[in-house]
This record gives sequence, C-alpha cells and structure tokens, in this order.
Amino acid sequence: MMKAFRGVRITHIPREENVMANRLAQRASGYDLMFGHDLQGVRITQRQIRMKNEVVQVCGINILESESDWRTEIIKFLKDPSMKVINPMLKKQSYRSFLIEDELYKKDSRGILLKCLNSDDALLAMTEIHEGVCGAHQSGVKM
Repeated sequence: MMKAFRGVRITHIPREENVMANRLAQRASGYDLMFGHDLQGVRITQRQIRMKNEVVQVCGINILESESDWRTEIIKFLKDPSMKVINPMLKKQSYRSFLIEDELYKKDSRGILLKCLNSDDALLAMTEIHEGVCGAHQSGVKM
C-alpha cells in the first residue's frame, strides 16, 4: 500500500504522549478507561490529507457469496424464515443472529453485536490483530 504514495513517514508515538488520540479512540468505542473523567469534544480545525479534485468513476458490482461460506444458509433462513430447513442445526445457529444491511451479526451474552466474517475476512482480522493494528488503544477485555 505504501507504494501508492509519494512518501511515507512512520513515527512511533508512545501512548502517554498521544493522549488526544487515546481519548478519541475511547470516545469512538464508547468505552472510558478513565472512570468519572468527562471526555471533551474534539474539534477538527484543519484537514491533514489534501484532497485532489479529480473525477473518479466507480462501477458497482454485486459480490455473490460462495455456497461454501458458512453464513450463506443462515442469511437465507433469516431472509425467509418459512423456508424448509434441511439442516436441523440451522435454527439453532440462527438464534440471536441478525441481518443489518445484508451483513450477518450475532448478539453475544452481553448484547453486543458481533459481525460474522467469512474465512478471508477472519484471516485478515486475525492478521491485523496480531500485527498490533487493533491493539494501540484497546483494553485487554475488548481483545
């Protein structure tokens, strides 16, 4: 991805010196590690990325889910609960599952919606987690 840019500068900033980003991440997640501390609003005063004024054409396509995707049958069942169920585990698997904009989510015991991923997306997510992409401003409980 770095090849797409003219120049890239990576600088490590310790969490203690990056309080504003930490507060912003906590506010976005709805989780406040500093109990009782009121998070102030963040005002963006200047764009950090200069935008080019060029026209880009985007062609929308529909991606068909592979039949081997474990989510396919659950999604079909949630869209049409009256369909004949061949797999007896399907109803159990679809319990506490929801479709939001054609994406499958499952509600955990605390009521938090978890996005269900296909194997490629799950591999990407695990790679990012282990590389530390998700770990900079998250508590251990959320990992």
